Amino acid sequence: MNRRCVSAEECLKLTAPPERGKEAAEIQTGKLFTDADGKKQCVLKCPINAELAANRTCVVCRGNCKRNCDGRVVDSIEVARELAGCTTITGALKISIRRGSSTGLKTIVQELKHNLGQIVEIDHYLAITYTYSIHSLEFLENLKIIRGQKLDEEK
Repeated sequence: MNRRCVSAEECLKLTAPPERGKEAAEIQTGKLFTDADGKKQCVLKCPINAELAANRTCVVCRGNCKRNCDGRVVDSIEVARELAGCTTITGALKISIRRGSSTGLKTIVQELKHNLGQIVEIDHYLAITYTYSIHSLEFLENLKIIRGQKLDEEK
């Protein structure tokens, strides 16, 4: 949020409006984060090297972070980048990147590997459509389980 002189109490009260296409229940709230240099920050989302603790503080991880992220449709590299560092997808993960990249199809798979490669678990399902550059699931190198708690189109 890059604000200055915000108290911890004010930070925890801050909210950001939901992103376009998101439910009102998905409003982000402020979280406290102290980086390795001791600098305190008010953030809407914990950095990749930190996970959210029960008291709404972001705690730097030792080793791999466990990070839950909401399921979504990945229809661009920009959306894939929003999932960087996520280990669990709560919901479904749908990948449908229809448009090509000016830097080539190989780059799309490299970007997906870089941003989605830490995912270990998906609660609902994985669907990949209209993404012709994907020929394998190698980019999901750490994926261990797809729970199937809810299936595509209630099947």
